[in-house]
Amino acid sequence: MDRCFRSQRLREVGLIHLSLKTGVGWSCGSFGELVQGYTYDGKVLITLPVDVYSRAVFYPQVGVPLNVIPTEKTKALQLAISLLQDLGFSHLGGTITIECDIPEGKGLSSSSADLVAVARALESSLNIEADVARLAAIMAKVEPSDGIMYDGIVSFHPVRGQLKRHLGPVPKLVIVALDEGGTVDTVKFNQLPHRMDLHHTTDFSRLLERAERAVQANDVWGMGQAATQSAMENQKLLPKRYLELFLKLRSKYSLPGVVVAHSGTYIGMLLDPLDVRCRQQLDRLKEELETTLGRVPEVFHTTSVASKLVTFTDRSLPER
Repeated sequence: MDRCFRSQRLREVGLIHLSLKTGVGWSCGSFGELVQGYTYDGKVLITLPVDVYSRAVFYPQVGVPLNVIPTEKTKALQLAISLLQDLGFSHLGGTITIECDIPEGKGLSSSSADLVAVARALESSLNIEADVARLAAIMAKVEPSDGIMYDGIVSFHPVRGQLKRHLGPVPKLVIVALDEGGTVDTVKFNQLPHRMDLHHTTDFSRLLERAERAVQANDVWGMGQAATQSAMENQKLLPKRYLELFLKLRSKYSLPGVVVAHSGTYIGMLLDPLDVRCRQQLDRLKEELETTLGRVPEVFHTTSVASKLVTFTDRSLPER
């Protein structure tokens, strides 16, 4: 952080108690990743923001410890402490409340969404906007993050918290999905020795390039093909037992592709809402999944805004 800016903030310490303001922020989640794998430059993913959300409210106080509710949201507390120190407000304490409708351990970016929502709430309270790249780097010190602090859709290095490329606005997609059950600890999963040979990194680098071009061109079928290939490759690391079924249904109903939470439990089918057949495809796919598996699938939609800081009066989560 710029020293002059930090010094200016520190000079305001004596006045801040006169203008403490509750801050509110929210963030969407991500349906796994459009693609994820390893290049010569490490692990890379492409985000897929969807309509599940986390909301945080910061009630600042001076001279008291910082705490978070629910208390088990320790990663969010760690992020808040680090970010306040980085912004020059380490003297601030208070309470942060988090309301999240994203299930944990499923690969829908629940933890990253909490962290981004908390960051936005702090920014809202302090009436400042942190540098997104700096925020991403701080988040990566807490845990591998998913790139959802950026608006639009991006390719991102999750382990070191670094933007690879901003690909443009989020494409309009519908995802018919099933949770295969259980949970995955993202931190532990990323610590496993995922050894990738030269052949894999070369192949994934080509796949990543195709996926990036498809997103930039708003080519839904290109995105679907890339997502499907990435899902198939991920079977070597974290297999999805419904993948073969989804591949058959993709062919049967002529759908763009299959997408997975590469380090989670969800699998989904991509549909193009601008396709005139979409409503019929959606209904038939849901019916067949329910008939075959005896389970009602969930339906997600991509969302165009990754995160937001809001006024205190705008306190509700966005409608899903």
